[in-house]
Amino acid sequence: MNDDTVYIDYAPTGWRDRLDAFLVEQGQGFNARLVSQDRLHDLMALESFSDAELERIGLQRQDIPAFVFADLFGSVSSGALAGP
Repeated sequence: MNDDTVYIDYAPTGWRDRLDAFLVEQGQGFNARLVSQDRLHDLMALESFSDAELERIGLQRQDIPAFVFADLFGSVSSGALAGP
């Protein structure tokens, strides 16, 4: 038996704007498109979490790009990820 069911998931609104704003704030000197392409899966996985689920892991929605790119840009300056 073949399962021909097609599942379509739509990305939550606003995630791309948050990603673009974050990358612009980091400055120039790298190809943001190439770097972000490699991390879209991680971004989308976190974007699929509810706000309550994000809170349980110590994130706010606006912090997702900074969290996903923390290894490239070091510490972040907003929300739950801000250092003392």
